Amino acid sequence: MHKNIQKFLCAAAAALCVGAAGFGISCARDAQLTANASAVEDVAGTKRYLISSPYKDVDWDTWGHYKAATHVHTDMSDGNIKFAQQIENYYSLGYDCLSITDHGTVNYGWTASKSRHTIFAYQAFTFGSPKALSSSRNTEITTGVGRDGRGMIDIPYGIELNGSSTAKCHINNYFADAGDGDMELSSSGVSGCVTAVSKSHKAGGITHINHVGEFMSANDQATLADCKANVYTKSFIDDFANSVFRTYSSCIGMELVNKGDGRTKWDRYLYDELLNRLAPEGRTLWGFCEDDAHKDGELAKNVQTFMMPSNTAANVRTAMETGAFFASTINANEDLDHSISHTNFQIHNYPTVNRITTDDVHSQITFEVVNADKAVLITGDSIGNGGKIIDTVTCDTAGSVITFDLNKYESDITKGYVRVYFSGPDGLTYVQPFYLTESSYATNVPVTFNVTLNGASISDYSISIKNSKNVLVSMTQKNIALITSPETYTYTITANGVATETGSFLISDADFVESNSYTLDIALQSIPELVFDTQQGVQVDADNGFVTGLSLGEDITDLAVSSNSYGTVELVPTENGYGTGTKINLIFNGEVIDSYSYVIFGDTDGDTRADATDSVLLEAFLNPNVRFEMSPAALRASDVNNDGYYDQEDVKLLRQIGMEKEYTIEQNR
Repeated sequence: MHKNIQKFLCAAAAALCVGAAGFGISCARDAQLTANASAVEDVAGTKRYLISSPYKDVDWDTWGHYKAATHVHTDMSDGNIKFAQQIENYYSLGYDCLSITDHGTVNYGWTASKSRHTIFAYQAFTFGSPKALSSSRNTEITTGVGRDGRGMIDIPYGIELNGSSTAKCHINNYFADAGDGDMELSSSGVSGCVTAVSKSHKAGGITHINHVGEFMSANDQATLADCKANVYTKSFIDDFANSVFRTYSSCIGMELVNKGDGRTKWDRYLYDELLNRLAPEGRTLWGFCEDDAHKDGELAKNVQTFMMPSNTAANVRTAMETGAFFASTINANEDLDHSISHTNFQIHNYPTVNRITTDDVHSQITFEVVNADKAVLITGDSIGNGGKIIDTVTCDTAGSVITFDLNKYESDITKGYVRVYFSGPDGLTYVQPFYLTESSYATNVPVTFNVTLNGASISDYSISIKNSKNVLVSMTQKNIALITSPETYTYTITANGVATETGSFLISDADFVESNSYTLDIALQSIPELVFDTQQGVQVDADNGFVTGLSLGEDITDLAVSSNSYGTVELVPTENGYGTGTKINLIFNGEVIDSYSYVIFGDTDGDTRADATDSVLLEAFLNPNVRFEMSPAALRASDVNNDGYYDQEDVKLLRQIGMEKEYTIEQNR
């Protein structure tokens, strides 16, 4: 089914219709739907994209943006900055999380005393023995002293594996004690990656691949065409995907940018080639931008921004594994169309994404972003072509809301993913990929009516359904309708001796998108009747709505009951009591469906007694000069001699009763 039906009116419909068990039925739903309608014009398409977002669990209103440096070196290996000083550097730059990843050297904590491995002993001539952070200073940094309580945490067990590989086949490991002292001098290529990744995997850590362009010498290629022909060939990428990423789920991604990007200038092509192979299988792959800082001037050119409820190591790991982070840089050759200068300890205003929403009904991804002047949408291409830009949108650096409707790019999206980056005056931010699953649109939504009467199934009933234009909908079976367009429908169900049931239900575009079907449970109720206790001599005058046969002063509260539990009997007394004129009402579904009046002969004023007052009232009624009104029940009660008339003879008899003279009123009339 084509999406040609004002889907923007149905943005909230999936939430408003309950699941396959049935509907909520309420006219108020349409009003709420209008209030929540998407303001973005929808693009008609033939496909529906289920969007798997790495940010799906982020609470944008309460979670924080936490800056992280996750590839950093010190004098513990080959860095030119002392261990403790490097921690101070990133703290002063406003970072929230830091992973020191010295070559072949596990970081056992900022206060842990540790000697250098032999291969880095030369560092002693320049820096002396390595110095850990003091316990007191560690407490100050982790609790945010001097930064309004915003502490910086240690991402534990950081290490750059294959520490002294001459081919620089390096892999970062986190969260597991793996590879300390293993320099792997000869590690290279895909096999070198496997050696390192397998160590971390067995120890329970996570890894990402560092500066592939350097250890494969892709950075030596003058053009991308040369790189594709000589280095990033199909066979290499297939081997890389198979041996590393398909084999080790703990290897979560690779660097898109390292340092100033000279090492990684063709690695975004490699990234898209890997995604071309892995995304259709549902294998996620995240991109990192890393300082790989060894010396002053290399700090804060890149940053990971983790989306987390709080700044803890456990939350960092979750963000890294699920992709709930952004990777930013000031160096990304062809992606950033202008150069950005950098001085030591300069803090950059990278594009910041403040909210991402995905809409599976309309196949849309929406971003709220600041500090960006351009948004670029990329998807996979055929093997060998990497990724391709399929849209570029101008942003306002003060703040923009950008929506990409994937139905606009149906002919381009063939590899099961899209990714986005935002560039701005002071840097570029990569958003992690969104993984896509295609499905088709249903041509109808089956609605089955499960009709019961008094809790039991019945077959003798009829259903009529009308659309919003009052046109009848055909039933494919007695109780099944195939709805072919999204709108609000009304139904009417009738059966003999049963209260007519009416209601409405909403079928939204989302129901066609998601191929929903529904069962609507309808509980019919038998119409109750008044049942009188005729054993007490009660007589029912159905034509006139009277109940007679009651004696003076007789208790009337149990005179009538409902024929079933769906009805309620209500007694409405007169202003003088439960005498003549008292209403016996039968209540069903909140309405009075039947009503009788009590008649006690001789009692015309409703006080349950026959006395002089009753004679006065009748005489006043009979006097044409008085114009006194009496109710039909009171007039019936005044015919005490039962001759079919209320006249002066009845007045005289009522007067005798009032004077306690003998007169017997026969109640059974």
